[in-house]
Amino acid sequence: MYDPRANAIDSVFCGYTPRQRPREWTEEEWRDILAGVDARIARIRSTPCPVQGDLRGPSTACSWPIAEKAWVVYCRNFGGSGTVERIAERGGLSYSEMDACLPGWQGSGQ
Repeated sequence: MYDPRANAIDSVFCGYTPRQRPREWTEEEWRDILAGVDARIARIRSTPCPVQGDLRGPSTACSWPIAEKAWVVYCRNFGGSGTVERIAERGGLSYSEMDACLPGWQGSGQ
């Protein structure tokens, strides 16, 4: 199951090992980090997930559950890191990528 909060937190700490961190965060700092992650996810998810147009289809949007499924398949097949929310901030997957990862996604209750 896709967990946007866990994936967003992972992307914040990407590349860090415990020894490389300057110090451990306090409980209050953790609450601030998590509140920031939750606010960012809520802001991004306030609109449908964008899908970039290409030769196979026009720019459009899809529901977040469809985008999550496509992102999981994309990462498994092609590699990838980060979150589907970050991909959405960058314009979303392309129409062709959506077709490759989730055939029939257009009729899946956008």
